[in-house]
Amino acid sequence: MFLNRQRPYSIIVLLIVECLTAIFAVADQQIPPHPSEATWILVDTKKLVLEVFRGSQKLISFEQISIGQGGAAEDRVRGDKKTPIGRFRISRIDRTSKFHIFMELDYPSRIQVERALRNGMISREDYERIRNAWREGEETPQDTPLGGHIGIHGLGTSNAMLHAMSNWTQGCVALTNSQIDELITYVDVSTLVVVV
Repeated sequence: MFLNRQRPYSIIVLLIVECLTAIFAVADQQIPPHPSEATWILVDTKKLVLEVFRGSQKLISFEQISIGQGGAAEDRVRGDKKTPIGRFRISRIDRTSKFHIFMELDYPSRIQVERALRNGMISREDYERIRNAWREGEETPQDTPLGGHIGIHGLGTSNAMLHAMSNWTQGCVALTNSQIDELITYVDVSTLVVVV
């Protein structure tokens, strides 16, 4: 009899734990894994704002950024001109880019690759190539159906008027040259970038 009374409580506790886990999983999409003093970037694809944080403190905000012509999505394929939503790291910085400065992201993420395999967006062969690159610590192959060379960049010699009026990139996040010059002072290779 005593055990039967305890069982509903254990089920309730289990349900509460599962709910909290789900809530933290959603919240984890927008905050860095170590919110202490780590510097990280939040890209809001709806408000077209890029913000830099140190932990939970906002350091600077850049407005009127541009994203891909196709909008933003969790899943993208080569040529759809969508900016990928997810958690990435800056994997490389090119200060001699035609876009003034190019901060490449480690797109696609593991979550996106696993989902792409399950959904038939990539072949088993492409999946294994990507996994092998991760194991070897190499750049993810950029020639799969998921596309690649996604990053944050400036305008270079691109049209500033076009930038001010519309989303124009092939899937990257674009700032003006002066904005990217300021952004580079806050970040480095391995900086977390959360795109929502």
